[in-house]
Amino acid sequence: MRYFAVGGFSVMGTKTSLDPREAFDQVRSAVSFKYCLRLLARFLRCKSDLGTVVNTRNKRSKEFSRYVSDLFGNVKLQILLIDSGLQPVSVDEFKSYVPTRVGRIFRIEPLVKQLLETKADFKELLAEFDETLLGAVRDGCVGFKTIIAYRTGLDIDPVTEDEARKDFERIMHKQEPTAWFGPVAKNLRDHLVFRTIDACIKHDKVMQIHTGLGDTDIVGPRCNPILLESFLKHEEIQPAKVVLVHGGYPYIIEAAWLANVLPNVHLELSSPLPPYFAPAVSARRYVETIQQAPTRKIVYGSDGGEIPEMHWLSAKMAKLTLQLSLGKLIELDMLDNVDAREIARNILFENVRRLYKLS
Repeated sequence: MRYFAVGGFSVMGTKTSLDPREAFDQVRSAVSFKYCLRLLARFLRCKSDLGTVVNTRNKRSKEFSRYVSDLFGNVKLQILLIDSGLQPVSVDEFKSYVPTRVGRIFRIEPLVKQLLETKADFKELLAEFDETLLGAVRDGCVGFKTIIAYRTGLDIDPVTEDEARKDFERIMHKQEPTAWFGPVAKNLRDHLVFRTIDACIKHDKVMQIHTGLGDTDIVGPRCNPILLESFLKHEEIQPAKVVLVHGGYPYIIEAAWLANVLPNVHLELSSPLPPYFAPAVSARRYVETIQQAPTRKIVYGSDGGEIPEMHWLSAKMAKLTLQLSLGKLIELDMLDNVDAREIARNILFENVRRLYKLS
């Protein structure tokens, strides 16, 4: 239910958050939550009230591996790319719970936070940052990710090492325990994103960038993917394979334009917040994106987290919304059935396999 709380995880426990009971009552009233409950009830073959679904699920999941296999098999889920930024268990332990191939995406922000809190020397910070990225490559990660939209925004500038050092030293001199929290040290953060992109190019890895809205701690005025235009056009960035996570929602047109005009830019279509999973909304997103961006550059994503039902629900709804959106384009005589099947297969599987070089 927390996945469906308006505003996401960051709302829970803050001074501005609702009383938990009121928050959950709001979730129960959401059409998207009711719809997901109905889908899950059909899979579990039980009544669609919350108590019955939870009880039936808990009985089934006593044999957890078999339950997850049934869930994933129901939607033919074959590959999971896991963002290591929110990690209740290690990626290796996670692999033991799922019957799919698992690839690791290394999120840089937890590393940045750790280094800013423990390193007083700038050269040491950079050296450990670079070495940790290299270690992730050696460990077999398939890509890197930044959520700089939650820190200082997507207007990422080319920053010299000296400018980044001055930013680091300026805040270090404040000697405040919370000095690194929030939208601070833009020059340093921008520089570290460039270093990460450089690692992606050297080791042929994919760079994911969170774009668009998300939880309440997003830097709202600076999360539009169009702010990435200068960054993505930078000469050093051109060889990198870049994925705009969440397709820039709600700035879909801007994200699609970037994928259209820049050969190295791709779109990922997961929803930034579960309330937008509802097919009536998502189908419109898919139609808009499919009509404006090359369909070989659009990839499915779930943003599913550590609850297996969320991966299942996302895959289930993605197929439903693709059916609705592609069906609409067939109805308008813009596609035929062969075209539609090819597009669906590309978005749901082939593009990811090709982009991340998964055999």
